[in-house]
Amino acid sequence: MKAVIFDMDGVLINTEPLHYRCWKEILKEKNGIDLDYEVYLPCIGSTRGFFMDLINENYGPVFDDVDKMNALMKEKKAQITEAEGFPEMPGIKEALKQLKDEGYLLAVASSSPAYAIKDALKSLDMEKYFTVVMSGDYVEHPKPAPDTFLVTAEKLGMEPEDCLVVEDSTNGGGAASRYEMYLVPQPGFRKAGYPGCGTGISGMDQRKCRKNAENIRKRGRVKMRIRTADLSDLKEIARVEAACFPAAEAATEEEFEKRLTFYKDHFWLMFEEEKLIAFVDGMVTNQEDLTDEMYEKAEMHDEKGDWQMIFGVNTLPSYRKHGYAGELIKRAITDAKEQGRKGLVLTCKDRLISYYARFGFKNEGVSESVHGNVVWNQMRLTFDEGLGE
Repeated sequence: MKAVIFDMDGVLINTEPLHYRCWKEILKEKNGIDLDYEVYLPCIGSTRGFFMDLINENYGPVFDDVDKMNALMKEKKAQITEAEGFPEMPGIKEALKQLKDEGYLLAVASSSPAYAIKDALKSLDMEKYFTVVMSGDYVEHPKPAPDTFLVTAEKLGMEPEDCLVVEDSTNGGGAASRYEMYLVPQPGFRKAGYPGCGTGISGMDQRKCRKNAENIRKRGRVKMRIRTADLSDLKEIARVEAACFPAAEAATEEEFEKRLTFYKDHFWLMFEEEKLIAFVDGMVTNQEDLTDEMYEKAEMHDEKGDWQMIFGVNTLPSYRKHGYAGELIKRAITDAKEQGRKGLVLTCKDRLISYYARFGFKNEGVSESVHGNVVWNQMRLTFDEGLGE
């Protein structure tokens, strides 16, 4: 090991509870929304864009511009830190000084905006320790993709295997563990007051760190398994659905039971070992357009139909940004083509139009669907036109 790359939030500075507090107060003051920590949790270690998408998905159209959202956060954080200061992690300066004195190259690789990293390090007099400071703003694919760490290692003049990464989040840990970097995740950070409070570098339990690191690395080694469904999968399917959609949009266990009764072979399930982490489902029909009635009446399924409908693309929050949904969509496309369908039809929100276009789906405009009281766009992949060919 020749270099140490630190995440910032939750590692150098105990800002995760601060960030949660800021967003909770912003959403309450501006929109009357009580931000649930379980909704916020997948955002830890990710970017503001991901946070914006997740909030809009769970609470409706709240934010439409990352820059405006960043301005709100900058103002709120300044109010709090001017009054209370930045929450420095216990023992961190001593650890940085010792590592620097022993000749290790040190860097910061964070998903936070560049201005936020600079402000925090300057406020706590930590800038002097770091050779490289890297923000997720500067890479095309931020955490949980590995780009932030790889670019940081390159700027340090190091190979990834020569770097140790100190992380506290699943997103960051997943990013580091996908390459030959040594990962030392911070222990869990739940404490009275805010669920994000941590113990700091000085309180790290090495045995737990090794176990956590192995669990995160394991995800990179385990081959995800895809299969169709049967009734025994009912409860797990309903559990994943509930974790992925607001209550107004999520199908119930009873609705899934009907769907599995009529078209279990049109559920594509992805498992990490025995754990269901994602699925795609939808009936087959001769009707060309996806209607709300189809969600409610599983008996409308016609196994000889021309069109494979896609009702839901569901991935557990902690497994997102790894391409798993894309693998399931490709599998559904392949199966539909092999079964002689004309193509596939789905509906999606505005922010996902470009995502589904990657697979060959074309936007046909606003759908008649009012499912969950949301505006939906209908998209279609026709096999003689799209990537399914």
